[in-house]
Amino acid sequence: MAAVFIAIEGSSDIWVADLEGGTVSKIEDPSGKLAEINTLATGGITVIKGVKLAISVPSSDKVFSGHFEG
Repeated sequence: MAAVFIAIEGSSDIWVADLEGGTVSKIEDPSGKLAEINTLATGGITVIKGVKLAISVPSSDKVFSGHFEG
């Protein structure tokens, strides 16, 4: 499974996107290294590995409107 873990600034939630299955699920109780990394990220550290492009927008309307203004 190709997957991406997502955590948005201002939230302690972690999500996993299954790219092959086309689903996104909230990880209810992260454990192990993922929990450690989430603690660091919640404290302000940005963790990036194997990602070519990632942009956070306030709503999907911005994505599907045909343009993005950051």
